[in-house]
Formats: sequence, structure tokens, C-alpha cells
Amino acid sequence: MALAPPLSPAPGRPTAAPVPTETVPLNVWPCAQVPISEQWTEAAYAIGSSVYSAALFPELARRIVATYTSPGDLVVEAAAGSGVAAVEAARLHRRAVAVPPTDVLAALVTANARRIVRRPELVTVLAGDPEALTEVAAGSVSRAALVILALPRRRPEASRLRWDTAAVVRGAHALLAPGGFLATVSRVAHIGDEFVDPSATLVRVAETTGLFYLQHIVALTASIRDGELIAAGQAMARGQRHVVTHTDVQVFRKPEAPRDV
Repeated sequence: MALAPPLSPAPGRPTAAPVPTETVPLNVWPCAQVPISEQWTEAAYAIGSSVYSAALFPELARRIVATYTSPGDLVVEAAAGSGVAAVEAARLHRRAVAVPPTDVLAALVTANARRIVRRPELVTVLAGDPEALTEVAAGSVSRAALVILALPRRRPEASRLRWDTAAVVRGAHALLAPGGFLATVSRVAHIGDEFVDPSATLVRVAETTGLFYLQHIVALTASIRDGELIAAGQAMARGQRHVVTHTDVQVFRKPEAPRDV
């Protein structure tokens, strides 16, 4: 399959590529030429931040924000863990709202913003349930140029309940301005003897809300050396025979508002 060129936002506002009628354009981003563990430390994220962002990491967050928004745009990180999307958006001169699901994670996001962002006032942290985005982030309804959603498989509470993915995506849809983008970030999980891929569910749910499926991005989590993928050394050292070497990003677009007749 031929790779589609990366989308470039027009000055002032992001502009979507034509909505595909047959296949969704595929793009491959090499996001781990600098090892992911080093990305966290080099950017001075608080120790342990990577634990709460299994699928999303600094270089990937930065590329999503840079590709689909412009300086001054509003970026919302739903279900924020360490706040990496909000922090990287603010570093790129975007306004950011992070919605961590617990007060502990809210403190982590706030700490990372203060440690890393030159203007931490660009990051607003609103602790609350991502399933109630329109209530928690009421001031962002119909204003966000981009919502980034890297939804953990389960809630962080002791109950370990699964999220209502449809409710979170509906909230993201409501926060988007007409023409805005939703980027869902997920990884194939190795559970027991099976690999579980949540991306199909995310696509189905997003399309049900009325979003157009615009692009699929394969974000490499292994580096490329001499034309070959170099898998994570720690995973190989543990004797794992199969190692996931990418994160999936599905990009959706909210239709423009109907024109006045």
C-alpha cells in the first residue's frame, strides 16, 4: 500500500484532507529514533510519568499536535495520565486542557506542566471523569481544534472497571469545533496468549458519533537502523517472542457546520 503524505495544517486553522471514499490513507511515523525512555527523561518529565501513558509518549504527542493544529489552537487531552499531550501542545504554543480522571493524576499533570512548559498557564488541568467531558470541560465545548484520546483499558480506581468508550468519544465530539480533529491512540495489548487490538472498536464508535475517519497512522515505537526495526531491548531480554513495535493513531474529523441557506 502506498503511503499517504502527512497532512499539513493551513495557517490559522487546521484543514482536513479530502475524506477518503474507499480506503483510509496510511502513514508511518518513525517516533522512536530516540528511545522512548530517553524522550521522557530528556524532556524532564516527572519520574513515573511513562507508567500512566502506555500508548502516548512525547515524540508522538508532539507530532500529532504539530500536524493537526496551529499555534494558538485549543488542544484537549481526554483521560490524561501524565499530561504528555497537553504539555507538548503548550510547548508548541497551543492552549491545552488536560482532563485526568483522578486528583493524583491531576497533580502529576500540573507538576509536569510546571517543570517543562515555559508558560505553564497555557495548560489547564481539570480533574474529572472523562465519560463526562462536556461537564468537566464545559468551557471547551465546540472550541477544540484537536482532542487527543489515549484511553487506558481500565479505570485507575481499585474497581478496575472498563471505560465506557462510547461516552468518552461522544464527549470528545462535543468538544470539537466544526472541522476539528479527534486523534485516538491505542496499542495492541498482549493478554494471556492473545493480542487484543482496540483500534477497530475506536473506529466504529467514532464513526457512530458522526466523525469522518480521515487517516490511520502507524507510529513506530522501535527505531529504524540500516533499514531494519530494532525492537525494545528490555522486551527481548525478557524472552518475549513477539514484541509490539508500533502504536496506532486513528484520526477523525468533525464535519464543518452547515452553511446558512
